[in-house]
Order: sequence, then structure tokens, then C-alpha cells
Amino acid sequence: MVAMEQKIDIQKGMKYSVYDGMFASAMDAFTSAFVSAFALALGAGNLVIGLLSAAPQVLWTANQFTAAWAVEKTGQRKKIVIFTATVSRLMWLPIAFLPFIFPELNILIILVSLSAMLGAFTGPAWASWMADIVPDEIRGRYFSNRNRATAFAGLVATMSAGLILGVFPEGTAGFAIIFVMGTACGILSSVFLTKIPEPPYSALRTRFGENLRKPLGNRRFRKFMVIYFIFRFGVMFGAPFMIVDLISNMHAAYIWISITAAASTIAGIMARGSVGKVSDIFGHRPVLIIGCIGTSLTPLGWALATSPEQIIIVNIINGIAWAAADLALFNYMLETSPRELRPTYAAIFWVVMGAAAITAPIAGGIYADYMTGTGGELLGFEGLKAVFIVSFMLRLAGGLLFWKFLEEIVEKREKAKTAEVAQEMFRTGLHGGINQMLYMKSGARTTAKKVGSIAESIEKELKETAVAVEEKLEEMERGREMASDRIVRGAEEMEKNFMETVEKKRKKKPNEQR
Repeated sequence: MVAMEQKIDIQKGMKYSVYDGMFASAMDAFTSAFVSAFALALGAGNLVIGLLSAAPQVLWTANQFTAAWAVEKTGQRKKIVIFTATVSRLMWLPIAFLPFIFPELNILIILVSLSAMLGAFTGPAWASWMADIVPDEIRGRYFSNRNRATAFAGLVATMSAGLILGVFPEGTAGFAIIFVMGTACGILSSVFLTKIPEPPYSALRTRFGENLRKPLGNRRFRKFMVIYFIFRFGVMFGAPFMIVDLISNMHAAYIWISITAAASTIAGIMARGSVGKVSDIFGHRPVLIIGCIGTSLTPLGWALATSPEQIIIVNIINGIAWAAADLALFNYMLETSPRELRPTYAAIFWVVMGAAAITAPIAGGIYADYMTGTGGELLGFEGLKAVFIVSFMLRLAGGLLFWKFLEEIVEKREKAKTAEVAQEMFRTGLHGGINQMLYMKSGARTTAKKVGSIAESIEKELKETAVAVEEKLEEMERGREMASDRIVRGAEEMEKNFMETVEKKRKKKPNEQR
């Protein structure tokens, strides 16, 4: 009976975790995805854009070990996640109204950084919490499906934000609206977090310093972290400047931010089903390698692109590659970490990610200004295009190093070469993608029929309501006429009585004089 209750709790936790992720993804799409464009509207340059990306990461990274220590000492993972996530998300309200109160880029950087600092406490606690909720044998498929749902929510939010910014192309009113909407989504995410049960967790009694040495002594994990830093540095060297290139160099409208992001998201949604299945069967290592090498094509595409229409093709490839890379990187980290030390392992993972995210955007901004100001070239590319070429080289190097040095953790999985796994991913993904498109087509037809039926029902109700209103108006008109007649008759009667009274007084007055 107890086991059944635990199983029911886990199923409930997995369900609400999907809802939490969807609203969190929507918030990120409404806020972080457009913060660079917001800074550009306030007059930011390349270096400021780099700082806006790097500065929040400083505080976020600096608090990872503190967050892990808090989890391992208190064991209160759920409370830590809910409190810090909620306060972090509320920080976007003053950001939304910043242009109307104190439009300074320094204040923007500070507020975004404070939000990131508070958000840092959610990472290790959430990773440990979710690892206990989701069984190992279905982890790849579950997080693949969860990522698909969160990606869809992010797509809807991104398109909505783009449309809103299209309505308000000048000034910052549009940004205020989407940031407020993002905050609302963040609060809803926190509400769903409260519904996820927390399996028992025993806080460690050993010193945190001793716990920290254990992951660093793990040869597989240490190797994974070194290569991951190289790959992540390459990602963040160019990623913050893609929107800058889109708006400033390609002169695209804000709606193109949503369109290009939608291309990536839809492609990722289509690919995630195959990624999760293949990852559970063959392991996370080959999927990680394929995904990381695939993402290197993104900055190369940006370097070659000259119009926003071309970015759509680039981002389709980007969405497919990141569907594999995101899932496999996170799951590989979980597999290398023992349950009792998972918050510490997760903290180190995110510290490495943060270190790359701190240094790479600043280096990228400085390099972009240097290549623009001196007229220098890299393989025929200059300015931001040269930045993207460096990003391509670093990402590709990270993927190849993973291929060369990374080891599979779980030995019981089926053995296959990375190329064979890639073929299986393509075959499964193509089949799954076609099925999803047919399902979406069928669903669209069914939805259209339902909408048509609802429209007919509404039309019928509107006609009935119109008839009822018309009858009521006629009744009111008749009542008005009757009331008007009564008023006229009453007025005539009053006038008649008044005249009679005057006549009586006039006749009475002569009699009194006599």
C-alpha cells in the first residue's frame, strides 16, 4: 500500500513538473530571450551586451556551491526551490518598468544579475529533487517529452512576444508588457512546484569541503567538466550577439526574433521524441557527441547568413542539435553523480557552465569591437561574423573532444558506433516527425470541426439573444410610450387643476373687496 502511494506521488510529481517547466519556459521566452533587444532599445553597444550576459552569470555561478551546501545540510529541496525561484521571477517587475522610472543600463544589469543570483539556488536543489522523482530507466524519454512540452510553451510565448513588440515597434512599452506577462508565467510555474511531492532526503553530516573533493576526484566527471567548459565557452562566445546581428546588421524587425526562434523550437519539438528513445537505448554519450557537433553548425550558419530568411534554415538545424545536446548533457551529469552527492555534482556542473558564460560573452564583445574597429579579418570574416567563426571552431572542438575522450557510464546499454546512433536518430526522428505532422494535421482538422461547431452554436445563441433583446427593446418602447402618455395626461390634469384654482381665487377676491 505504501509502495502504491509512493508510485502515485511520483506520477503526480512527474505530471506537475511538466506544467512547471512549461510556464518556466514561457517566462524565459518572454523575458531573457528579449533582454538583449531591450538593452539595444536603451542604447547598448556590443560590450554592454556582453556584460549583460556575463554579469548575471557571475552572481549565479558564485552561489552554486552555497546552494548545494544549503541542500546537503538542510535537505529542504522543495522549500529552497519554491522560495528562491519565486523571488527571482518577481525581480522582472521592476525591470519591466525600468524605462519609465530610471532608464539606465547599469540598473538593468544589476536587476538581471540579482534575479540570476536568486535563481542560482534552484539549480542543485531542483536537479536532486527531479532525479529522485523520475526513475532511471525512463529518464531519457521523460525529460525528452518534458522538454518537448516546455519548448512548445516557449514557442507560443516567443511568438506572442514578437507580435506584441510588432504592435509597439517604437520605444519600450512592448517590452514592459511582455516582461509583466513573463513574470505572471513565472508565478504560475511556482504554483505548480508546490504541487510536486518531495521524496525523503537525508542531509549529509560530513563537511561540505569533503563532499566537494569527491566529485573532483571522479576521473570521468572531471574529464567531462573540462571538455564541457571548452564547448560552453564556444557557445557563449557568439550566442549573445546573434540577436544583435539580426537587428543591427540585417535590419530585421522584432518579429523576426520570434520567427527565427520558432523555427528552432519547432524543429526541436519534432526531434525530441527520437532523442529520448535513442538515449535510453544506446546511452547518453553518443547522443551528446552528435548534439554538440551539430550545434557547431549554428554559428557557422550565422557567419554566412545575410538575411533573416536564411536564419530560419540555420535555426532548424540548431533546434534539432540542441534537442540532443541539452538532454544528453544533463542526463550524463546525473549518471556520473551518486544520489547523496547529486547537489554538489550539479553545482560543479553549473559552476563550469557559469564560468564559461561569464568570460565568453565579454571576450566575444571585446573581440567583436576589435575586429570592427581595426578592420581585421578572420578567414575573410569581420566584426560579429568573425565572432561566430570562433564560436564555430570552439563548439566543434568540444564535440570532437567528447567523441575522443568521453566514456559511457551505464554498461548494460546496447553497444553501437556513434555514426550508427546518428542514423538511428535520423530514422526514428524522420518517422516520428512524419507521424507528428500527420497527427497535427488530423488534430487541426478535428479542432477546425469543433471550432466550426462551436461557432455555429455561438451564432445560434447570438441570434436567439438578438431576438430576445429586440423583443425586450420593443417592450421597453411600449412601456416608454405608455409612461409618456401617463406623464402627458398627468401634466394636463395638473394644468387643469391649476387653472381652476386660479379661477376660484380670482372670483373670490372681488367678493372680499365688496
